[in-house]
Amino acid sequence: MDYHPGGDNAIHQSDYWKVYRNGEVQGRIGYGSFTNYDLITDSPVYVDRVLMNTPK
Repeated sequence: MDYHPGGDNAIHQSDYWKVYRNGEVQGRIGYGSFTNYDLITDSPVYVDRVLMNTPK
């Protein structure tokens, strides 16, 4: 897992974690005000335990 801090200049506006397997992103886990998850199409995004997208 790789931690990404949020903040005013962060694209997703809140802290989140990227989950990796063998160097490839397998998904992201965010909470609360995690935004712009619709831009992520390569892996699942969970916000507050809810799947927010459908990876292609």
